[in-house]
Parts: sequence; C-alpha cells; structure tokens
Amino acid sequence: MSGKYKIGLIAFGVAVVAAGYFAIFGIRTTRLDTLQQIVQKNVRTGESPQEVIDLLKGQNLDPSGLVRPEAMHLGGQDYANQNLVMAVRRYSARALLWKEMIYLVFVFDENRKMVGYDVFPVYDSL
Repeated sequence: MSGKYKIGLIAFGVAVVAAGYFAIFGIRTTRLDTLQQIVQKNVRTGESPQEVIDLLKGQNLDPSGLVRPEAMHLGGQDYANQNLVMAVRRYSARALLWKEMIYLVFVFDENRKMVGYDVFPVYDSL
C-alpha cells in the first residue's frame, strides 16, 4: 500500500465516523441551561407581559402575545385557561433522526402580572 492510499483510507474512515456521530448525537446550537439562566436572571415575578416579550425579543426569540388557550398541554404541564406568553427556540439541537426545540412558557395572573415560567425541551423524531 502506498502512503497516499493509507492517508485516503484513514481520512475516509474519520469522515464515516464523524458522519455517524452527528447522525446519532447531532449538533447543538443552544443549550437548555443557557436559556434557563437568562430567564432566571432577567425575569422577575410580577413583571408585565410586555416586559417579558421585550426580553424574549432581545434574545432573538419570536414570542407570542398574551394568549389564553382553552386547551393546551405541553411538556407535562396543563396550561388550559391561563394567561400565557410563549416562545420557542427551534432546532436548538438536531441530528439525522431527531430534533430538539426549547419552549419558554410564562404564566400571568388575572392582573397581568407574571406568576411563574417553565423552560423545557421538546423532542421530535423524523
């Protein structure tokens, strides 16, 4: 075997291993912990929906307005008939066979004051 053939064979093997790794484990663009820390540091109980929306826009997220869904079950939580502002970081991680989205859900009381929030991943397979 010549030296060039060995190098080519090694390069091909590395490429196959790398492709297999990314197909299974994927590429991560945003970490869940990062978004949780941003929300924890910048959002306080009692804030208005507009303050939360402004923060989300500042993080390049596309938030909803204040909504009150009649039925909504997401991430193991029931948000039916609650005042909510929601945002999604799409494709925070993706691989060949799956993708991850991070949902941010902010809950407001009847006086439009924030009472809590949830940040959680949702996985989808192809």
